[in-house]
Amino acid sequence: MLSMLIFNIIIVIFQLGLPVLLLTWWITDRLYRTGQLNREHQAGDIKSHLNILKKTWKKDSTTAGYLEKRWMRFGGGFYGLTALLTFAWIEVSGAVNFVFNFPGLAVLFGDGVIHFLVEMLVNQIMNFVAAIAWVTYWPEWSENSSNIIIWLLVPYAGYLAGLKLASRELQAWREKAKDWLSR
Repeated sequence: MLSMLIFNIIIVIFQLGLPVLLLTWWITDRLYRTGQLNREHQAGDIKSHLNILKKTWKKDSTTAGYLEKRWMRFGGGFYGLTALLTFAWIEVSGAVNFVFNFPGLAVLFGDGVIHFLVEMLVNQIMNFVAAIAWVTYWPEWSENSSNIIIWLLVPYAGYLAGLKLASRELQAWREKAKDWLSR
């Protein structure tokens, strides 16, 4: 039982925890480097500054990058970032599947162009809804029906770790690791 739980946690770490960590670090680090966030603030202050940025970006979307706009479209914060990542996964995997299993133009447009466009629109809406409900999407997709708590806690830990990693410049982390290894 315990070994299965550990195995499930490892699966969740690789499927969602690490991607959330990396995306959080990447977006937050960019916000620090562009001066939209200040590395001198404490972790609690960063969350409130992200909320301020969210409101600022709603008023003036030119101050946010493409990825940040999409992140805020999904609500921002941990849940929005995980939903964005899920949406990207659904879209990319769907595109790859489409390319490798291309049914042919006759099948695509067999019922007409309007039908094809409506199907695409419905597909986009379904993908968006699946991304918003990411906590139910991932266990189903991975055929890993482990406890949903794991699917919430592991990516949240990744999100917090990504925020922490971005709170210092990469060189500072390198120096800290070098000091630690030299002990």
